[in-house]
Amino acid sequence: MEPTPAEFLDALWTVTAECRRVLNPGGSLFFNFNDKYNSAASNQNGLGATLQGGSHDSNRIGRGSTVDLVPVKSLLGLPWRYAIGLLDGKAGGEWILRSDMIWNKTNGMPDPARDRAARKHEYLFHFTKNGKHFANPAEVVKLKSVWDLPTESLLLPTGSGKHPAPFPLAIPAALIRGWCPEGGVVLDPFGGSGTTALAAWANGRTGISLDLSQDYSTTALRRSSDPKNRERALNR
Repeated sequence: MEPTPAEFLDALWTVTAECRRVLNPGGSLFFNFNDKYNSAASNQNGLGATLQGGSHDSNRIGRGSTVDLVPVKSLLGLPWRYAIGLLDGKAGGEWILRSDMIWNKTNGMPDPARDRAARKHEYLFHFTKNGKHFANPAEVVKLKSVWDLPTESLLLPTGSGKHPAPFPLAIPAALIRGWCPEGGVVLDPFGGSGTTALAAWANGRTGISLDLSQDYSTTALRRSSDPKNRERALNR
């Protein structure tokens, strides 16, 4: 919703600082992030259109840098700019980047580009507040840094709104089993359609789903309490 990438990152770091404030000292922060291109075409959050047009300053990613202009057709590098911002102390204090992971979409949407490799992946970052954090070795040992998973369509109860970018239940389910103790609390500040909260419930944790959109919040509530969705989540 922000007009420039710099403001978008600032907003994310502000939210992340609040996540740090409420995070258990032994807890983990996971962030799923997809990059985007500086494109002449407009898009739903306006970043590409703003980068393509507007003032010289609107094309800047960082502030005070002499190499922060991103040309048209270039990736913006937003996932890594976000992660490096955490390492630089821009999100409430010191963070430790424990790992970067790749979600390889085995059934990703066709990529219309014909002059670069088709993009079929998203990033997952694992951050902690300190070096001593909870982990369940029996679950963590099953996980690698590249996850080969198909995208997953939403099973929506009647009257629920759609969501443009759901991730598969298997992602939050595996992270929850690996790094949240049984009976623990899982907070998703970008709750969307409630996938994380549903995975938390299915794995014996308390899920809290927040979203600026009232429509998404309503969908998350309906979906996380829907019998068919609960059965689907239990099978993950």
